Amino acid sequence: MQKQIAEARNSAAAPNARPGDGTPMSAADTMHAAGEQALRAGKREAAIDAFLAETAEHAAAGKLDAALDAALRALAVDPGSARIHLEHAELCRLAAENAAADERLGELANRPG
Repeated sequence: MQKQIAEARNSAAAPNARPGDGTPMSAADTMHAAGEQALRAGKREAAIDAFLAETAEHAAAGKLDAALDAALRALAVDPGSARIHLEHAELCRLAAENAAADERLGELANRPG
């Protein structure tokens, strides 16, 4: 499954779209689909790996809400997994830092003078 995830990433990064093919899937969408497929096949670890890869894709793109959602999908597969909890905690920390930074920037923008 790791090989399939790597192949899916590479195909999403360099799509061979032709006119009329529609919008190509992003790497994150590809990882999500791979996770769902692995779940249907009963491959829990492969599903977790794919959902965590989706998490990383979203986080790298600055889409922390989507990254948190993907981490929660992985957590739903194995609620006791320390590696998933750690990934989720790190994303929560990043999201909180971003929220605090946004709040501070808003305060600065509204200061008189």
